[in-house]
Amino acid sequence: MSQRLAIAGTIVVLLAYVRLAQSQTNGTPAPSSAPQLTHFSLDNLDLKADPCVDFYQYACGGWMASHPIPEDQVWWDTISALQDRNESTLRDIAEKSAPADPKRDVTHQKIGDYYAACMDEASADAAGIKPIEAELQRISAIKSRPDLAAELGHLHRMLYLLVQGNIFPSVADPGSKEPLFGFYSYQDYLDATKVVAFVDQGGLGLPDRDYYLRDDKDSVELRQKYVNHVHNMLALLKIDSDPERASRRVMDIEMALARSWMDPVTRRDRTNMNNRYSRESLQQLMPNFDWTKFLAAVAAPPSEPYLVATPEFLRTVNSLLGSVSLDDWKTYLRWNLLRASAGLLSRSFVTENFAFYGKALTGAKEDGPRWKRCVWATDRDLQDALGRVFVEESFHEDDKQHVLQIVKEVEAAFDGVIHNADWLSPDTRTLALAKLHAVTNRVGYPERWRDYSTLDIARGNWAANVFRSSEYELARQLDHIGKPPDRNEWGITVTTLDAYNNPRQNSLTLSAGWLAAPLFDRSADDSINFGSLGSLAGHEVTHGFDSIGRKYDASGNLREWWTAEDAQRFAERGKCLVDQYSSYVAVDDVKLNGELTLPENIADGAGARLAYLAFQNRANSSLPAGKLTDGFTPEQRFFLSFALFYCGNITPEVLKMAASGDSHSTLKHRVNGVVSNMPEFKEAFHCKAGQPMVRENACRVW
Repeated sequence: MSQRLAIAGTIVVLLAYVRLAQSQTNGTPAPSSAPQLTHFSLDNLDLKADPCVDFYQYACGGWMASHPIPEDQVWWDTISALQDRNESTLRDIAEKSAPADPKRDVTHQKIGDYYAACMDEASADAAGIKPIEAELQRISAIKSRPDLAAELGHLHRMLYLLVQGNIFPSVADPGSKEPLFGFYSYQDYLDATKVVAFVDQGGLGLPDRDYYLRDDKDSVELRQKYVNHVHNMLALLKIDSDPERASRRVMDIEMALARSWMDPVTRRDRTNMNNRYSRESLQQLMPNFDWTKFLAAVAAPPSEPYLVATPEFLRTVNSLLGSVSLDDWKTYLRWNLLRASAGLLSRSFVTENFAFYGKALTGAKEDGPRWKRCVWATDRDLQDALGRVFVEESFHEDDKQHVLQIVKEVEAAFDGVIHNADWLSPDTRTLALAKLHAVTNRVGYPERWRDYSTLDIARGNWAANVFRSSEYELARQLDHIGKPPDRNEWGITVTTLDAYNNPRQNSLTLSAGWLAAPLFDRSADDSINFGSLGSLAGHEVTHGFDSIGRKYDASGNLREWWTAEDAQRFAERGKCLVDQYSSYVAVDDVKLNGELTLPENIADGAGARLAYLAFQNRANSSLPAGKLTDGFTPEQRFFLSFALFYCGNITPEVLKMAASGDSHSTLKHRVNGVVSNMPEFKEAFHCKAGQPMVRENACRVW
């Protein structure tokens, strides 16, 4: 699962909200000096705290005190400097590529012209709503349900990248942000050798279902702010004669959709989402929707089967199609178009969008500079073009080999753990080892870069570039349907601060942009790199054996290959973690959801333990056991490095969002929850039984 998003303390769609909501600023400030990366330092510590009482405060207190959240951010963590460095590097690439030099190669031409068009805020202000006028006219021209289905397919094509918090949709997320429902290509659950069409719940303007269903005072107030925001945006559009009524109808539709969303804990069991339909049965599921028109408009090839994540949601959509007037559906589509594309329009739309999605929803105080939004958009829409230049200029190949060696040593430690897991039967153990040995490690960048030669990027119109990029990317994705999966495919850009485990391909991926301090420091000793990078590697490989990943076999097929007894013992060990993390308070009176965060908590705990074992197993460790450096043993430095990776300050608004929909625990509890279950930590810091960082009944799955 995504790590950068967890460190940020929020869910993937929040990134899209914040970035699309960022307002335009005047001028182009000169690039600042290169940000200083976060290295291991005693200045990060709060030596007044007791590591056995609150290790997170002890390891991170100094850093948090000296790094308040900037006005234009909603969090600030130890990875933020690396984010700044990457953005500065990408900005330099984009600005050097921007001048209309005929000597530029195709890659630099597309990067430069896209970025130049994005930076032209004067043209964006002058254009007003012109970038979406043609689409607004198409919506107004809808006269029937088949027209509605065709226009929905067209909107899916042009808004595909705009509504994604990441380049590729992930069913680990609560649902899609496309209008009405999500439609993608996806690797078949039961046959990992083919790609099929995937239909998911979607259509909401708030982050997930709970924002519509909770009845506490803050949630009620936020929903009213959202309705007011929809009203204000539609009023700026000047199409709906009664924006107040229109905003209420949008909320009515979204509320009905939210009630039928599958909750995120239920989605954790992928068998609940493996609902297989033929083309004919899909039409029978939604008789009020013209799938022929939609599939033609979205340009999707035939699929056998069609996977439907939430049939009950589609039944609700079908019911709404029969009860909601065509005029109200037009309003709903206009709102979805506006919600996704607001960041491409004139200043009044961008400012109002930021007022809700930035300030009200996340607690951001100021908007960010335009160049950052343009860098992020270029990376999103031309990910392999910009990423390829980034790797050529910024990535060290010797670092790749160093990282791969650490990953392999962590995997070797996991081999030993599985061998010694006396709670596993021989049959399950044999298959688990076979799966571990089949893992593919992908570090740095893909083996093959994408070809953007057929994508038209022009200097004059940023919005048009974005819409064409979305159509290009969705077409590329849907073209996979009916074919074997592309195992070279990456789910993130190479500059994204992220890593993930893909259980359908049994692969582990770490991006080039992340392989720097504090995650990986080529100048640091083993205790530091195993504490951070080693724990991350252990976290990701464990995802293949967590409560979700364990249900995929070595080939990526979803099937129960564990014995019933072993599966029951696994569940019992996991229940310990569910109870532990459900007792933690995220902010105010909001507690974590131990069921929702279980897979990540399993991976956090096992990841740290595997890294510690690998660190201890390395024969030629650069620091012999027991030797002090700056007053700390190598074992203590390991745990301090592990904690440093999660040091951060986050707004209360984002903490509440994270507790509601993020599959990861909050930063503090990702540290304290892990070390309190590790006797190795107790020994390293000489903690005593009964202290908060020493759980009487320690939880451990792996």
